[in-house]
Amino acid sequence: MRTCEASSIPKEEDCQGTVQPWNIMRILLAQITSVQIDKYPTNCYPLGLMSIAKFLSARMAGIEVKIIVGDIGCKDVESYKPDIIGMSLLTGFFTMGCAMASAIRQGYPDLPIVFGGHHITYLPNNLPGSVSVGVLGEGERTFLQLCTAFEKSGRFGADDLSKIAGIVYWHNGKLQLNPRGETFLKPEEIPIVDNYDVCSFKIKRRSTFHIIASRGCPHKCRFCSSSPFWGKVRLHSPQSVAGQIEYIQRRFDPEVIFVFDDLFIANRKHLSEIRDLMIAKKLHRRASFSCWVAANIFTQDVIDMLKEMNFFAVNIAVESAVPRVYEYLKGTWNTPADNKRAIELAHKNGLLVYSSAIVGAPGETEADIESTCDFLRSLPISGGTAGILKPLPGTALWEEAKQRHLVTDTPDDWATFDSENVLDPAVPIMSDCLDRATLKKHLDRITTLLITRERNQRWRTRLMRINTPGKAARFLHRKLRAAMQIKHS
Repeated sequence: MRTCEASSIPKEEDCQGTVQPWNIMRILLAQITSVQIDKYPTNCYPLGLMSIAKFLSARMAGIEVKIIVGDIGCKDVESYKPDIIGMSLLTGFFTMGCAMASAIRQGYPDLPIVFGGHHITYLPNNLPGSVSVGVLGEGERTFLQLCTAFEKSGRFGADDLSKIAGIVYWHNGKLQLNPRGETFLKPEEIPIVDNYDVCSFKIKRRSTFHIIASRGCPHKCRFCSSSPFWGKVRLHSPQSVAGQIEYIQRRFDPEVIFVFDDLFIANRKHLSEIRDLMIAKKLHRRASFSCWVAANIFTQDVIDMLKEMNFFAVNIAVESAVPRVYEYLKGTWNTPADNKRAIELAHKNGLLVYSSAIVGAPGETEADIESTCDFLRSLPISGGTAGILKPLPGTALWEEAKQRHLVTDTPDDWATFDSENVLDPAVPIMSDCLDRATLKKHLDRITTLLITRERNQRWRTRLMRINTPGKAARFLHRKLRAAMQIKHS
């Protein structure tokens, strides 16, 4: 903390803090998650918050950032003594985050609390009274401005907040909303995320490592909120992508690194430059790689580049085999025929293929879902996931669901929006011609198909993950070391 010694300085009604002398400003960021609600965030490092931390530390002297993945409470505040708390919240965790903020506010009434993430971006009017500011959209530049404003006087004053684009905040008991403006980073400003040591996990983290090579998306899938959140499409520099891969390999020596965004192959020049850097740095020798790909641009020359970089698997989203259902979900930029061609081409070239399916679109019949199940069964896929179509804030689906009176902007509990219990009437679904029991039956069938494929190919998958002598030796060394630790514990 920027050494708070002047506790007698008077407080101001609109400032959520006190004027304090300091040497170090401490920022406590939290990726709010729970393994009971959503398993994905518990498996991965929070790259978004890590990017914010790296951006801050490069531009402000005397700043220290700690990131928690899990829950956060007064004990965390007491032990770290932050000057500002920031919470990143997806919709399914928003109710949980509000409760945590309220508990912290009761124990520390003058501590500024900032909400960020997808939910507050799309529903800024949801900012609770216990929270000082909500950051809308991409957070690096905006959070830096908040920290700079706080550094001047030890508080978030209304005059300073009124000049910061892309925030929502309380002033005199009313919400004030500042338009987002041009808060997006240029590609060269996006930091290399190599600050993994600032993170701590409150729940067991799996050995999953991923990177993101782009921001934004040109497609307008009905169920996805990525495009409005990130704004314009920006590809991370090839040097940044290679730099993060190099750091992860040096620091963690993982078997696999997953490129999580589906624009990795969108620009051939960008892809070839990454390929050249990876080969020059011999990064392809120390780990295997997997990525999402868009089927409509997945060609033989793309496959050749991926294999040069030691990609052993790709993810291609099937979603539906029925053209009209697929077009409803994702538009016309890609088709089920594109997906079939791409999956078969990947398999022909020795790549494992994982996929995803969505059931429960309006107008989708049992026969349509049967067609998707048969389609998946006919394809050489190695596993994947299936889910029910649910509306989330920030998507076209959300606006449609509001028009049908299926959702409101202020439900009792946002956790239901992340629940997988299709039979729960509180879980919003979009299907208008199939009941919940029927949807669950077909969803379970597709899920079982995908899980069975994955189980049947687990040894092939393992061998493809450790597909060089060096990686095989390191794999055996890790297993032996783990066995010895168990023996001596």
